[in-house]
Amino acid sequence: MGFWAIVDLGYVAGVLICLTTVFRVRAGISVWGRLNLEFAFNNLPWFLATIAKSFLWPVVLLYWLAQGRPPSPWKVVREKSGVLIVRRVGEKLDNIVRP
Repeated sequence: MGFWAIVDLGYVAGVLICLTTVFRVRAGISVWGRLNLEFAFNNLPWFLATIAKSFLWPVVLLYWLAQGRPPSPWKVVREKSGVLIVRRVGEKLDNIVRP
């Protein structure tokens, strides 16, 4: 196996790791739960940003490290109906259950 094959495998492994764990944990979603299509469509901005960042993970990682490892701007909140939604921190939400 050549050098570039190892680099390619590392890139693909990074994409899979990002899609399955990193961005979910940073937003506050459990690693073990399944994300269904309804969840993805209800949280489309987060879902699309996660997919894009997963394919650009080396750039995103370097940017995150250069910024001093800031917390994620995305947080999970529960609506009064019990549905989990992912929104950017500071976004105004009307029907959220507050502790």
